[in-house]
Amino acid sequence: MTRHCKSRGSAIGSLFLPAALLVAGCGIEDPGLQADRGDQPLFGAWGFDVAAMNPAITPGDDFYEYVNGTWIDDTSIPADRIQVGSRAFVRERNDALIEEMILEFARPGVRDSLSPVERKIGDLYASFIDLKLRNERGIGPLDADLDRIRAITERSALVREFARHKLTGGVSPITGFVETDFNRPDRQVFFMDVGGLGIYSPGGYTSMDDMQRSNRTAYAHWVGSALERLGFDAAEGLADDVVALETRLAAAHPTAEERHDYAGSVHGYTLGEVAEAFPGFDWSAFFDELRIDHYENLIVRFPRSVAAIVEIVNGASLEVWKAYLCFHLLHNNVPYLDSRTQAMKWELFDSVISGRSADRSVEDQALRFVQLAFSFEIGRAFVERHFSPAAKAEVESMFEQLKRAFRRRLQRLDWMDDESKQEAFVKLDRIRAKIAYPDAWRSEPDVTIGRASFFENLREVRAYRWAQQVQRVGIPPDPELWGMVPQAAGAGFHPALNEITIPAGNLMPPFFDDRADPAINYGAIGGVMGHELLHAFDDLGRRFDAAGALRDWWTPKSAEAFNQQARLIVDQFSRYEPLPGRFVNGKLTLGENIADIFGLTLALDAYRASDHWDERIDIDGFTPEQRFFFGWAQMRREKFRLQTQMQLLETDPHSPGSIRVNGVVRNIDAWYGAFNVEAGDALYLAPGARAAIW
Repeated sequence: MTRHCKSRGSAIGSLFLPAALLVAGCGIEDPGLQADRGDQPLFGAWGFDVAAMNPAITPGDDFYEYVNGTWIDDTSIPADRIQVGSRAFVRERNDALIEEMILEFARPGVRDSLSPVERKIGDLYASFIDLKLRNERGIGPLDADLDRIRAITERSALVREFARHKLTGGVSPITGFVETDFNRPDRQVFFMDVGGLGIYSPGGYTSMDDMQRSNRTAYAHWVGSALERLGFDAAEGLADDVVALETRLAAAHPTAEERHDYAGSVHGYTLGEVAEAFPGFDWSAFFDELRIDHYENLIVRFPRSVAAIVEIVNGASLEVWKAYLCFHLLHNNVPYLDSRTQAMKWELFDSVISGRSADRSVEDQALRFVQLAFSFEIGRAFVERHFSPAAKAEVESMFEQLKRAFRRRLQRLDWMDDESKQEAFVKLDRIRAKIAYPDAWRSEPDVTIGRASFFENLREVRAYRWAQQVQRVGIPPDPELWGMVPQAAGAGFHPALNEITIPAGNLMPPFFDDRADPAINYGAIGGVMGHELLHAFDDLGRRFDAAGALRDWWTPKSAEAFNQQARLIVDQFSRYEPLPGRFVNGKLTLGENIADIFGLTLALDAYRASDHWDERIDIDGFTPEQRFFFGWAQMRREKFRLQTQMQLLETDPHSPGSIRVNGVVRNIDAWYGAFNVEAGDALYLAPGARAAIW
């Protein structure tokens, strides 16, 4: 269950991967693609956008506004986007580079000059944007699935239909994915999870907040209109029944904190034990339909939730369940159907919950889907054109500097006893880093793609992707297999593999620029890599040993010392109020806040120990340490629509960008000296109040 840490507000949903494994134009004019820049950094003269600053702000009062204030004031969110900012900029810029390639492959008359996989990519894109054919077919591509659902007359058939959601794109209240077993990291197993909701979080079904109530009203209208579009009689009444059913499911779901606690939600079962623990559900049919009944062991993430949902499955009528399944089949497949259905969903639901005034173009949607379908094939072409082996080597060297910096910190710790330190050293030494792109590429997907019908292509891709997951059940994880695609604008730490991944797509300005001032790079990508490294030792990652197994290797004394400092961070961040009356969830965000504070601290240590520190000079009147912190703050700038901000505060384990700057730097002693921050400044923390775990 990879902790993918840098995907706040991403509009890209996954067709094939669980949400637990995952991570807009941004108001910055891109002066050119990387290959065309010569020796000039993309941002400013030395990798930093000086024009974005607000020098009227005192750094010690609001460092985020000091670095980004003019950008914040001058930047608006485009009508079809939910966010702008540095990460959105990287994602959009990567997409633009990839779009150039895909359009080459899709251009008529070039098929004979393309490789087989390039032809498939081009054909898939062309079939997606063929709205004439899609509009002619309407919702017809769903007919066979809809007929099968309507024909259900018994619970066993209902359960089988739940399992088919992996192939149809529908939903199931009980779902899952294949991942490395946290108890036995030498094998991969099926992780049973819960799902089946149409509103973004369980709390959205009962909250009395005005925006949440508005979202629920919009959702109910959309459900009713969708059921009417599907030909159901008394659609409005059925819609009420469907929303009531989902409200009961939501009440059975784990909280955001429980869901994020991936280390505490690992309960091993055999197939037989599942049937005994959760009777009244045809588990044999469920596992048979998923094609995972060939392996005895699995993980149940939330047993209490599964038990409650089994009761709901048996308590609701088959007619309501069938309406629920038909609705979600349409709901989840709308992006791949006709313009009329898309416009209906946009007007009734998507525009309300997103706050956007325009939907994304069909070309944009096609680009994102094709990247999901041929992720590594496109990633390989991306890095061959836009990322150099020299840049990869530079970042790999920086990561090794970070590991050495952390070893020095471990050696100096006075709260951790020697027994725990020795375990920590072993774990640190075994952490692997997958940087930029794989050394060996996967074979291309064995799928048949044609230009004549997009929906048949979609079915082919879904079936292939799920078959790939099923094939992994029961076998050891491949240490060379990447869980993130090379073009992704994100990064992650995998606790069971004890490895971090920093794709080439995340090694783009302003995160990394091989033409930028080293101080900027250490503060930006150095902080990112330090962040991922620290996830191995945060509140959840510390519960895994060097082999990737869940094992308590801490002495009670060291564990209590860690927890005491962790409580300080929880209390500190819980006081932040990014929206009126809405506070950061300090418990939910604890791991990310630990990784931010001490990851950035590690990056500064590594910078000071590097050859670049020996060559330090002031640039434009700014010292190396000041520029280091500029790199972090520039990378974290972001703006979200209000609807998205509220959703993220409820569900996202990351703090908002402004707090990932202000809340982090005020815990780092060097920041005070760099900017002459003193008692009386708004961000000042007394030394004893600053976090000091690592």
